[in-house]
Amino acid sequence: MTDPAPEPAGPASMRHLLHGDRLRHLTRLDRLLDLPCFDRGPLTGPAEARHEQTYSRLRALGLDAGGSLALHRDRSRLLTALEWAATVDPGLFLTALVHFSVVTCTLAELGRPGEGLAPLVEDLDAMDAVGGILITELGNGSSHLGPATEARYHHAGRTFTLHTPDPEAAKFMAPGGSPGRSRIAVVYAKLLVDDREHGVFPFAVRLRHGATTAPGVRITPLPPTSLVPLDYAVISFDGTPVPYDGWLRDSADITDDGRFEDPLDGSGHRLVRSLLASAHASVGAATGQAAAARAAVAIALRYSGGRTTMGRLAPRLPVLEYRTQQEDLYSALARAYAATFLVNEERERFVRGVHSRPPAAGGTPPTWAPWSAAHRDLALAKAWTSRTLEQVAAVCRQRCGAQGVLSMNRITDYEDLARIFHAAAGDTLLIHLDAGKSLLAEPPPPTAELPAGPLDVADPHTAIRLARLRESRLHTDLARRLDEATGAGSGLRHQEPDEFAVWNPLLPGLVDLAVAHTKRVVLERFQRQADALTGSPDRPALATLHHLLSLDSIEEDLGWHLEHADLTPEEGRLVHSARPRALAGVHTHLPALLNTLALPPARLGAPIGQPDWLGAVLDSAQH
Repeated sequence: MTDPAPEPAGPASMRHLLHGDRLRHLTRLDRLLDLPCFDRGPLTGPAEARHEQTYSRLRALGLDAGGSLALHRDRSRLLTALEWAATVDPGLFLTALVHFSVVTCTLAELGRPGEGLAPLVEDLDAMDAVGGILITELGNGSSHLGPATEARYHHAGRTFTLHTPDPEAAKFMAPGGSPGRSRIAVVYAKLLVDDREHGVFPFAVRLRHGATTAPGVRITPLPPTSLVPLDYAVISFDGTPVPYDGWLRDSADITDDGRFEDPLDGSGHRLVRSLLASAHASVGAATGQAAAARAAVAIALRYSGGRTTMGRLAPRLPVLEYRTQQEDLYSALARAYAATFLVNEERERFVRGVHSRPPAAGGTPPTWAPWSAAHRDLALAKAWTSRTLEQVAAVCRQRCGAQGVLSMNRITDYEDLARIFHAAAGDTLLIHLDAGKSLLAEPPPPTAELPAGPLDVADPHTAIRLARLRESRLHTDLARRLDEATGAGSGLRHQEPDEFAVWNPLLPGLVDLAVAHTKRVVLERFQRQADALTGSPDRPALATLHHLLSLDSIEEDLGWHLEHADLTPEEGRLVHSARPRALAGVHTHLPALLNTLALPPARLGAPIGQPDWLGAVLDSAQH
C-alpha cells in the first residue's frame, strides 16, 4: 500500500483540516488488513469464532503499537488507532477503547507499583490478557455514582476482598463470557474499612487466567446480541481476594495502623478522580464515532454514484442525480464533516493535556452520572457524535436500499455502534442532564441583536447567531423557573425545597440546553475551519458544505424560532428556497469533498464501497 499524496503547499487544505497529520499512520495501520485475523470472509459456526477473531485483532493492533503502555503514553497514536479500528470493525473498536483507553489508563495513572499489580500490567501490555471495565450493575440505576459492590479491607494481611451483596449488584454487560482467554478487569466498588464507607475506587482484578477462573468470581454469559456482538456477561464476586496494590488508590492510603487517609475529602471528588479514564473513553468514543460517520457516508455516496436506475424519467441515470438522494446524503456528509471538526479540537486539547476545569472541582458533585463532571466538553462531544452517527448511518442505510441492510456493507455495523454508545462511555441522557445543570450555573452565552430586515440565510453566521440566541433564551428561561421553584430572591422560602420536586420538571429543559450548547459549538468550529481555508483552492468546496449545514441547523429549530418571533414566516420560506442552491453547490464539489475523506476501499471493506461494486458484491456472494 502506498502513502497518501503529500499536502499541497500554501494555505491549509481540507484534507489537513479533516485529518491533521494522521493519514500516514492510518495508511501504515492498513497493513494489518493482510493478517489472517482481518480476513473479511463470513464466519460460520458458533459465536465464539467471531469473538476469537475480535480478540485476535485486538492483540494484533496492540502488538503493532509496541504494547498497551506504548499507546497509553502516545495519546495521538492511540486515538488514531481507535479511529482506524472504528472504520474497520466496530467490535474491535469497542474492545480496544476499553482495553487501551480505560483499563490500561486506569492501572497506569491510578495504580501504585507493587508485586500484585505488576503482573497484571505486564499481561495487558503484552496483549496476553484482555482488559475490561466492571462498573454498571444489573439492578441499580446510576450505579456509577454509588455501586453496591463492596471492597472490604482486611488489616491483618493488608488485602481486600470483593463482594456482590445481592443479585442486583452483579456487574452487567461487560465482555468476558467466552472461556479460555485471560481477562483482567477494573472493578468499581465502594471501599469499606472497618465497615465504614470511604468512597468509590477502582480495583484491578484478574478474572480469568487462561481457562482458570479466579477464586470467588462467577461469570454468566449473556445470550448473543446482534448489536456489536461480543461475549457479554454478568459477573459477580464472593470474597474474591485482591492484594493491596490491586487497589487503584491514586493519592489515598491506609496507614500501617489501619487508618484511611485521602486528600480528596468528599465522595464526589473521589468518584470523579476514580473515573479518570472516563475522559479518555469520551474522546476515544467521539473519535471513533466521527470516523464511522465518515465511513458510512463514503460508502453510501460511492455506491449512489455508481448505481444506476431504470426509472422511466431517465433510464440508466446514477441515483445520485436524483434530488431525493442528494437531500439526505449531502446533509449526512455535512454532519460527518461537522462532527469531525468538533472532535478534532477536543482531541487536540486532549493530546496536549489541556483540560478545562471540571464542574465538580468547585464543590458540586455529579447529580445523575459522573461523565460530565469528569470532563464536560469531552462527554458532550461523545454524546453529539453518537447522535450524529446514528442519524448519518440510518440515512445511508435507507438510501442504499436493499444493499444497505446487508451486514457485509458495514453501514448497519456503524449504526449499531451508535446505538451501543448511547449507553457505553457514559449514558447520553445522563451526560446531557449533568451538563445542562452545570451550564445553568454559569452565565449564558453572549448574544447580539439580529439585524433588521430579512436575514441573509446564505451567510453561515446567521445560523450561529440563531444558535447563540436559542441557547441564551433556554438558559434564561430555565434560570427563571429554577428561581421560582426554590423561592430564590422572593424572601418566601422558609425551608429547604425538595430537590427532586425542584429539578424533575426542569429535566427536559436541561437536555435541551446541553444539546443547544453543543450545537452552537459545532457551528462555531465549522466556521473556524472554513475561515482557515481563506485563500485556499479548497475553500469553495467546503463553503458549499458549510452553507448546507447552516441551513439544516436553522431548519431543525425553525419552529422554535418562529414561536419566539426570531424569524418570520417569510424568512422561514427563504431557508427552504435556499436549499436547492446549497445542494447544487455540494453536488458540483462532491468529488473533492469525497476525496478529502481519504478512505481507501480496503479499509472500508464494504463491497458497495469498491470501485467495481457489482463485481465485489458477486465475489462476496461466492464466498
